[in-house]
Amino acid sequence: MVSSKRSKGTPAETDETVAAPPVAKSGWRAKSELEKLRVIAVTAIAVSGISIAATLTAPWWSPRVLGDPQSGRVLVLAVAQLRPALAGPAPFHTEFTTVRKIVANDPEARRALDGIAAVADTGVPTPRQLTDRLAGLTNQVLVAETFGRGENWIDQVMVKTASVVQLHALAATVGLSGDTHATTIMQSARQRLAAGDLEGAIGEIEKLPAALASLSTPWLKDARARLTADRVLASLDAMAMARMSRLSIAARF
Repeated sequence: MVSSKRSKGTPAETDETVAAPPVAKSGWRAKSELEKLRVIAVTAIAVSGISIAATLTAPWWSPRVLGDPQSGRVLVLAVAQLRPALAGPAPFHTEFTTVRKIVANDPEARRALDGIAAVADTGVPTPRQLTDRLAGLTNQVLVAETFGRGENWIDQVMVKTASVVQLHALAATVGLSGDTHATTIMQSARQRLAAGDLEGAIGEIEKLPAALASLSTPWLKDARARLTADRVLASLDAMAMARMSRLSIAARF
């Protein structure tokens, strides 16, 4: 009888022990939540302070870090003035002078413009013009390589005349195969130019033997001028885009 009562009482005592509320654990959780809220509040205050400081000091640091916000707009205007002028072969002294005035306080843009200062009064040939002239130069090279340049007027007239004759017609007339070293160089140059690779075409022409190099001097001079003009315009475009991007960043403050 006694053992039976004890067995009934034991579970009751065990239940009381398990059901005891974890007072200490609940207190630790509450303290942890308060600590998180405190960190969030301090962080928010710090961010607000930094934002206010950045806004108040922006007139001082923005031009130094992001550049003058207005310079992007000015450069876009300058490029818009210059692009149509460089698209054709005509002199562009007026447009060049105007753009120089627009970017008078922009050393970086002025340095870029220096690359085309020498051709502003003469203009630069268009890619189409260079392509047409390269065909004539190819004919001249073919004749000069085959017959020699010579010093008498007959040789000079032959070379000059070759510039207005189709290469395949000329080769058929004089019985040439058209596979000489110089002709191969010229054909490669024409292929590169047709693909829009002016720099590659210039590189091919520069491979001509010394005896024929003088024939290509006028074409190379104009081709390099066109390449420089295109690079200057691309440089100014990239400069303007970068500054407009900085302008959008500055506008957020």
